[in-house]
Amino acid sequence: MGSDSGPVRTPEMDMLFVKIQGKKQIPRAPFWKRREQTYAPGPLGMTTVRPCQHPPRSRPTILFALTVALLMSLVAGRSAAQESQLDKGPTPPYVEPAPPPVPAEPTYDPLRAGKSMEIGTFYLKRGNYDAAIERFQDATHYQPKLAKPYALMGEAYERKGDVEKALASYRKYLQVYRTAPDREKIQKRIEKLESQMGHAQGKSG
Repeated sequence: MGSDSGPVRTPEMDMLFVKIQGKKQIPRAPFWKRREQTYAPGPLGMTTVRPCQHPPRSRPTILFALTVALLMSLVAGRSAAQESQLDKGPTPPYVEPAPPPVPAEPTYDPLRAGKSMEIGTFYLKRGNYDAAIERFQDATHYQPKLAKPYALMGEAYERKGDVEKALASYRKYLQVYRTAPDREKIQKRIEKLESQMGHAQGKSG
């Protein structure tokens, strides 16, 4: 007999049988295969089951779908990065650092200047010339136009043997106090110290 005399059997079908006409039986595929089958009338009143012929999917179509999905993911990632950059806001402009603070002007405090003068004079009489000079400098800081500390400072430097700083202090005293009553006395000290300095330079030369 030919192939149309009986039911069509394929490897994809599950061997489950159902009764259709009399004692004739045909194989029946499981439910997940039924959509892929068609039923056609066969000889002798038999129903022939034929599998559907679906065109196979080509590889270029699958590759194209994967490429499109990859491109979409890249675009989505770039958009997310741009949104995060926008959320951060624009880069703040460059700001130059502030200049260093200007040294504060001397604090005018005549009371502290007088106290420093008093303590410095005490140290000068005791022979502590460094402490005396430091106190006289404090007095000029708290009261820059006070002339007396420069004269006492010159005396302390002169006793200490620092001729150059003694001359500078005496000259500063005469500069601040132009009408000083002891101007001639201070001027003679200046001339004496200059003479000493000249002799010292001549010997060293």
